[in-house]
Amino acid sequence: MNIEARYPDFRTGINSMLNEQICRDIIDKTKQLQQWIKDRL
Repeated sequence: MNIEARYPDFRTGINSMLNEQICRDIIDKTKQLQQWIKDRL
């Protein structure tokens, strides 16, 4: 959520879209991406 400085209105919109499942999906995809990057180093 570190977008407030550039896009303050966008943050409000994101907050209304997020729920627990969406957040879990984002975290899982981020972990997969991190592993993919580590595998290629």
